[in-house]
Amino acid sequence: MREGHKCSKRKINPTRFRKQIVWNQNINKVGIFFYLNLWGFLWCGAGLMRLVFEIFDRVLEK
Repeated sequence: MREGHKCSKRKINPTRFRKQIVWNQNINKVGIFFYLNLWGFLWCGAGLMRLVFEIFDRVLEK
């Protein structure tokens, strides 16, 4: 009997639960955005490094 009372007392608050879900979705959006930015940065960095190395190669060849 006491267990049942405890369970009914610990009912999930739907509004709070919904807020938590929204917050999690926002974190996911930010995470994906950050991840894409990081990938873009690495990609651009690799491209720049290759460009620099090519220029160095041409300079050293002369």
